[in-house]
Amino acid sequence: MMMVVHDKRSGVIAAAKRFIAKEQLFEALKIQAQEDLSGKPHTLIGIILIGFGYPTHEQAVASFRPMESPEAALKMAGL
Repeated sequence: MMMVVHDKRSGVIAAAKRFIAKEQLFEALKIQAQEDLSGKPHTLIGIILIGFGYPTHEQAVASFRPMESPEAALKMAGL
């Protein structure tokens, strides 16, 4: 089975589609890095963004769609 790797992640896609501001993506990346450096479990950027209250459900679906497993990402986000 061949796995397709996309170089754009959900946060980058959401920012490119203007679902979120670049500053919101940077804040989510900052939180993710802080969690990773403190030894906490790795949280996906999409999950952090949804925790902030954006993007909307429809925007999250559009952002996760290009990923390898959008259904898994949405399930993890509780959508």
